[in-house]
Amino acid sequence: MVTETVRVIANVPKDVAKRADEIARQRKVSRSKLVTECLRKLVEEQQNQLMAEGYQAMAAKHREFAKLAANTYEEVVPEW
Repeated sequence: MVTETVRVIANVPKDVAKRADEIARQRKVSRSKLVTECLRKLVEEQQNQLMAEGYQAMAAKHREFAKLAANTYEEVVPEW
């Protein structure tokens, strides 16, 4: 599968570019590949954070529903 790419031009501090080049050499990848990996990781982390927030919001709603259901059950079903 071939992934379509786009050219991205960014200005970064010289020390950051130098360190990125060192890391790319150590990993035996191009600077472009290194930047792509970093951006993918950032996108994945943001997606995971948004999913976690969504799950937490749904958990809060489910707790509210469970309390309402428990109260309704106590009102509807007499004690044995």
